[in-house]
Amino acid sequence: EAEAFLVAIYLCMRGARSMATQASKRVRATDTPCIVQMQQMLRGREGVLSLAQGIVHWPPPEAALAAGVAAMGERSTSLYGPDDGLPELRAALKEKLRVENGIDGGEVMVTAGANQAYTNVVLSLLDAGDAAALFRPYYFNLLMAL
Repeated sequence: EAEAFLVAIYLCMRGARSMATQASKRVRATDTPCIVQMQQMLRGREGVLSLAQGIVHWPPPEAALAAGVAAMGERSTSLYGPDDGLPELRAALKEKLRVENGIDGGEVMVTAGANQAYTNVVLSLLDAGDAAALFRPYYFNLLMAL
């Protein structure tokens, strides 16, 4: 029985190795992202800034750097945070929406960025084969998530 188990593990590992050499069909079917295209086009050129992505070309303010260094010593910095965002930040956002926008009783989620937020919505609300509308111009990741 143990020998059969080891053979099964070996076969699975062997299959995983052969599968790992090729990306999925879904990945192979995607276009090269515009950001990567811009990086390739601008590589080696001097004095040109790409506006294809929201990247700043200067360092953070000293106060932000100091806060980052201080945060590295806090235990909470090295732990996974709540998937829907820090409770204090979510509460502050809900209060802002209530006071400034007249929106009350809803929930908010804090994500690492707009792409994560969009993907969360798509995965939560759409099933395979559901219709979705994208209005141009749209970011290439939006189409890839559908």
